[in-house]
Amino acid sequence: MKQQIANDHDGKPYTRLIIETHEDRIAHIEVCRTRDIKSHWWLVKNEEHYERVGDHASVHSWYYHDTSSGFHRLHANTPDWIVETAKRLGWISERGERIMA
Repeated sequence: MKQQIANDHDGKPYTRLIIETHEDRIAHIEVCRTRDIKSHWWLVKNEEHYERVGDHASVHSWYYHDTSSGFHRLHANTPDWIVETAKRLGWISERGERIMA
């Protein structure tokens, strides 16, 4: 997964991971599973939970806040499979003008 420095709503920088491929999505799911095993919650018994976590992380890593409209939008270079995931989840917005660096 690629790392990117972004700013939070207060303008403070933080590092975030960008999911670009299906392999990145699977790696993210495995990180979540491993974290859950180590926590007091153990494993979530419903496997669909981890699929949703992977979908959410995939789409959210390509959103940005468009200050001109006040809405979140997908970057113009968002991979097609992530756009399709956003459509399936009913979260689709139009692709934006900003190219993710």
